Amino acid sequence: MAANATFKIALYSSDLQSDILDLSITNNLVAATQGGLLRMDLKTTASTGTFIADEDSYTDTTKLFIYNASTNSGSASYIYVSFDAGATVHLAMKAGEWALIPWTASGCPEASDQLDLHMWAQTAANTVEYGLFDV
Repeated sequence: MAANATFKIALYSSDLQSDILDLSITNNLVAATQGGLLRMDLKTTASTGTFIADEDSYTDTTKLFIYNASTNSGSASYIYVSFDAGATVHLAMKAGEWALIPWTASGCPEASDQLDLHMWAQTAANTVEYGLFDV
């Protein structure tokens, strides 16, 4: 069964620059075949991280949503995201930060770049909310 998912971001500021900033973008995923939101406490194992998704299970049209729901502050609040099975920190996020990222998964043109998605935390039990949506 397929479902639809809509992501929307709105930015507004009347005093950031000389002109008013007023931007709204909507991204509709029509007929998403798998996905949903999960919430979990991450471990601090940086060498491999916590396994999140197998690249063989997702296509080149997958969208990854990540929200760092940690209640820690400063450097203790960081979570890390790796697109190469935990070998590299590709994204470091402080508490309260979020991202919506296209993940090519098995669609990477280089077979050696088709690696699993892993996450880990700076401090034990930092909470992450994430969702993978495949269309």
